[in-house]
Amino acid sequence: MNILICNVGSTSLKYQLFEMENNENVLASGGAERVGAAQSLYYHKNHLTGETVKESAVLPSHGEAISAMLEHLLDGCIRDLREISCVGFKVVHAKGVTGVQYLTEDVLQAMADFNSVAPAHNPPYIAAIRQFKNLMPDTPMIGSFETAFHANM
Repeated sequence: MNILICNVGSTSLKYQLFEMENNENVLASGGAERVGAAQSLYYHKNHLTGETVKESAVLPSHGEAISAMLEHLLDGCIRDLREISCVGFKVVHAKGVTGVQYLTEDVLQAMADFNSVAPAHNPPYIAAIRQFKNLMPDTPMIGSFETAFHANM
């Protein structure tokens, strides 16, 4: 089972792809910096082969960064996107939602309801999650809300 973990920032995307059946090996890692700027930086490491990529790129939105990530994952880490069993996100805040949740449209709407509370985080996360849902419609999207830490205090 392969789990893709993504951290979406206002101008960044970082990821790691884990293979969970044999000692939780990292298959790949990477990211994009300065998403939305005239020139962005994209980097990727295939931990199976040791191959690394570091290149200047034009990434006007997180959508292009996600596409670049998936292209690199398909170029030697996995053969098909269906090999990714789940995409996990560390999400920030949503109205009335805490803990670990499937990122359904209701949960995404609860996140959007709190865009004014987390304006640098929620909108890019919502857009990225929707991009993943479009590209991988049968893959579960899971969010671990930061507010879960405070829920039982």
